[in-house]
Amino acid sequence: MIHSDWVAFLVIPVILGCILICYALKLCKYKHLSYIASTKLMILRHNDKVLPEYLFALLKSNYVIAELQHLAETRSGTFPQITFSSELAPMKVHLPDKDTQNRIVSVLSSIELKIDENIAINNYLF
Repeated sequence: MIHSDWVAFLVIPVILGCILICYALKLCKYKHLSYIASTKLMILRHNDKVLPEYLFALLKSNYVIAELQHLAETRSGTFPQITFSSELAPMKVHLPDKDTQNRIVSVLSSIELKIDENIAINNYLF
């Protein structure tokens, strides 16, 4: 029996490679986590056809961000919901073989590292 002041929730384990979607998009890089996801957080798990880093890069792409922004703007309410089944699952994206995904992730990671280094230098200088 659930106490009347309690809220029932579904506990979804966050594991290595999960992609967490909330206000900021994050890729889980830790092996052991014990988090409870709120209803304002979406957890995506990759399958064997896609690298989690590649899926993460797709979700951060201008195309996907613009699509999700458009969907959010057409919704009403203070917190427009974007759900997996109705908004993310129907999206069509290019999914190359894993070797190509790995090369793409490598290039993007290199660029992001340089950007982070430049931000750190700028923060130090100013």
